[in-house]
Parts: sequence; C-alpha cells; structure tokens
Amino acid sequence: MAGLIGGSAWRGLAAALALLVVLAFAPAVAQAAVVAVTAAPLPANVTVGQTAVPASILITRANTPPDNDIADVNQVCNFGDAGACAGSSGIVLVPSCSQLVGGVCVATGADPGVFRVSPQATGAAGTCLGMVFDTTVLPDAFGTVAFTPQGGAHVVLPTNASTCSISFTYDVLRTPSSDLEPATPGIQTASTTAHRQCLQPCGPASPVGDAQSSTSGTTVGRAGPPSVATSASGDILLGGRLTDQATVSGLVNPVAGATVTFRLYPPSAPTCAGPPVFVSVKPATFAGTTATATSDAYTPTATGVYRWIATYDGDANNLPRSGACGEATETRTVATPLPPPFAAKLEVARARVVSSSRRLDVLAPITSRASGTVRVRFQAAGRTERFTAGVDSANSRVRINRRIPSSQARLGTGILTLAYPGDADTQPQEVRLRAASRPASLVADRPTIAGGRLKASGRISSRARGNVRLQVLYEPAGQNTRTLSFSARINAGRYRLDVALPADVLAQIATRRGVVHSYTLFTGYLAARMRGEMASFQVAGER
Repeated sequence: MAGLIGGSAWRGLAAALALLVVLAFAPAVAQAAVVAVTAAPLPANVTVGQTAVPASILITRANTPPDNDIADVNQVCNFGDAGACAGSSGIVLVPSCSQLVGGVCVATGADPGVFRVSPQATGAAGTCLGMVFDTTVLPDAFGTVAFTPQGGAHVVLPTNASTCSISFTYDVLRTPSSDLEPATPGIQTASTTAHRQCLQPCGPASPVGDAQSSTSGTTVGRAGPPSVATSASGDILLGGRLTDQATVSGLVNPVAGATVTFRLYPPSAPTCAGPPVFVSVKPATFAGTTATATSDAYTPTATGVYRWIATYDGDANNLPRSGACGEATETRTVATPLPPPFAAKLEVARARVVSSSRRLDVLAPITSRASGTVRVRFQAAGRTERFTAGVDSANSRVRINRRIPSSQARLGTGILTLAYPGDADTQPQEVRLRAASRPASLVADRPTIAGGRLKASGRISSRARGNVRLQVLYEPAGQNTRTLSFSARINAGRYRLDVALPADVLAQIATRRGVVHSYTLFTGYLAARMRGEMASFQVAGER
C-alpha cells in the first residue's frame, strides 16, 4: 500500500479510517488484498517559499490467505514492468489536488506546480532501507511524480509484517489554484499516492493488488510578509509636487498583476488616522524577487508636514506589507515659498564715449534693492577693459565715469557689458549694448499682455537701423525664472510687436509667483556711431 504527503495531523479516528482503502487482488487461485495506509508526518501548515519540507510514502503488505504464506513474496511494480505489472505507473504521487472523488484526484482538481518534489528519494525504513529512488514528473495533467528504484531494483515485501518507507522532500512553490476545503480558513490541498503489488514471479497470471490513498488537507499559506523600502521625493515649497517610490524585496514567485498603494496623509493627520488626502494605486514591476512602483505626483494645497504610507497589496503567493506612519523616508515638509527675488531693473540710460577727455560715461538706473557691485567690460579698438562699479542704492543707479585708453577714445564707440550678479532679494541681470556719442532717442511704451497676445511699440531715432529687442521675465510656480525673447524690426523711427503667446506660457503667467517684468533694448548702430539704449517696465503685478 502507499502513504504520502499532505498533511494535516490525524483528525480523529474517523479521518484515519477514511484513509484506508482495501482493494481486492485480481482473481487467481484464491482471493487476496492489499491495504493502503497514508502516513502524514507533515505539518498541518506550510508556507510558499519553504524548501526541503520532509515527507514520506509508506508501502505495506497485507495479503490475505492463501497468499500470505511464508513462501509468498510481494514485489512492488515499477513503471514499464511487464507481466502482472503491465499498465502500472509504478510508485506514484500526485502532490497537489483540490478535488477528490473516492480518494482519487479528478481532472477538475488537478493543480500541478504547487510543490516541487526532490529529484531523489531514499528508503528510510523497512525492506527498502538504503534504496535510492529517482523521481520523475510524468507528462500528465496532474503533475504526477513517479518514484523508481535505481539500477532496476524493486521493492519486495516478503511477509505481512513487511513495510517500505520512502522519504523525500519538497519545496512549496505557490499557493493552490483552488481550495480543497472552502469552509476552512486558508487554502487547502490534498495529495494522493498509488502503487501495484504482485506475487513473485509477477508473471501475466500472478495475483496483483492496486493500492490508492489520499491525505487530508494541508493548508498552504502565502510567503512573507516581504520587506518594503520607501523613498519619497524631498521637501518642497508650496506649488511643488510630492511623489513616493517603493521597493518590495523578499518576494517568492510573485504573480503578475500585483499593485502598490500609496497613501498620503495631510498635516492634520499626524498619526495617519482618517482618510488620506491622496491615493495612488500603481502596478508593481517585478525583477526576480523584487518589485518596484512609483506613485503619481500630488500637488499640495496647504503647507505643513505630509506623511506617505506605501503598501504592497500582496499577490497569490505573497502576503501584503504596509509601511508605518511617520517613517523618516516618508515624511516631507511643504513650506511657504520665499518671496521671489525682485527684478534688478537694470537699464542703460546713457552709455557714451567722450573722445575729448578719453572717458567712458555711463548712467544705468537699477532697483533700489540692489547692492554690491556691477562687473563692467568695455571692448573697442581690439582691447578689452574690465573693472567693477559700485551700486548706488540710495539713488538707484550705477554711475561710471572712467578714463579709457586713447585708442578706444579715438574710435568713439565700443561694446559695453554690465553684469549685475544679484543678491539676496534681487535677481542677476546682464546688459550688453553699444556705447557711443550719438543718442538713439528710444521712447518705449509699456508692453501689455491681453487676449493671449504680447504687444509692444515705441519710437527711436530715424537714423536707427536693425531691431529693438524685448525680454519678458516671470517665475512659474515652483520653477526658476523664465525669460521670453522677442524682436521687432525698426521702420522709419518706429517699432511694433504683436505676437500670440503659447498656451503653456499663458498658463504659467496666470499662476506665476511675483511680477512679470520686461526689458526693451536697442543695442546700438555702429555705422551711425549710435549708442544702445533700453527701458524696463513692470508688465503685470503680483498675483
């Protein structure tokens, strides 16, 4: 007879008796029988991911007269044997089955792949002590495993007291697809074992007995829980976005389709009680035993401390796992933005070369918030002069009256660059234009943004040629300052600009921080020895 796997401890005498199946020997000279008894030394519960779980099959001879004489020897059939063993699969085991009928696994209960049996088994006691068995998975729908003695040997049972105990191990690969006992908590599965015994010499007419038995259910639990490491995006200013990322490790044969749920709790929920302010459920991406996921982004509407909790929602083979409220990697602060740095409003009202006195004369208005110095570069006659000029905060200007080389003075014109580096509350700005004696007489009108269009116009000397340039500066929420640049052609002493602004620019301006500022710049005209001039305007105030 045979015994196997499965598992739960004996559940009362009735359960034990239910495991006994007596099958009659095929008629020969007289009647005989073999009794199959299942031994279940496994724990009542196993877990996905367990390896080398011990199990055994017990084969017992229980012949009845007249075939229980001392001269009668039973032999256990191997797969492929002829004679009385023809058609037998040998010593076989169906490791997992979710539906039994009369102790036999039926097709609707087939569930291969739950367990993986060790490649070899060993005779642990009885007449097969020390024998080595090879295990082979048969090509059927049940995942049936055959146990075959090495070297063509056979298990023999010389008396009714004879037994053979075959020990093996198995790994738990996954949870069963169906539940053997739906009314019992957890997911249960059963296993069955079978073999045939014949009286030696096991010829075509030798008596045989087929033994079949099954075990009561073994509960297969999910692995885990796994570990979850999280890494939320950093602290932000109001208007920025928060995200979270989770890495789940220690998974066992994870099943596709699993998800990670990210919950974000507002400052009013320091213990993460109550509803989250934001929930993002994302599919897990698997790489071996690890899964990763990243939440969607959330834009907070209030300042304070926000707390993420990431939860691996589990899969068929792995338990769920959730982080804890207040973990350092999951706690982020949303702060009130500092006032944006103010525009420097640096413009050049006068930039001329006084040839007679060899001096560079510059008057450049600048915001009263500015401080420090401005870096100055003057390029003319193949030479470059570099120096700094102080910011006169009291009078909101930069004043330069500096002696220059005679070659530059004789030329009477050159390229002037003023670079203000910025300070704690003032943005940096650089201006580059021509210094010369002839004024450009730039009169710029204040630019406007209305109806999705930017408009600008003004007057300039009729001798001026080229373009007037317009720069518009603003600070999108949560981003650095953005500068838009445009150019308007000079025509008969006038210029005009009328352009449609892109939708994304209009949206950013509508949600900006601070003001919208502009600079109108004519860089100069060498042929007429005409200097560059500029003007600055606030196009739109603070929101």
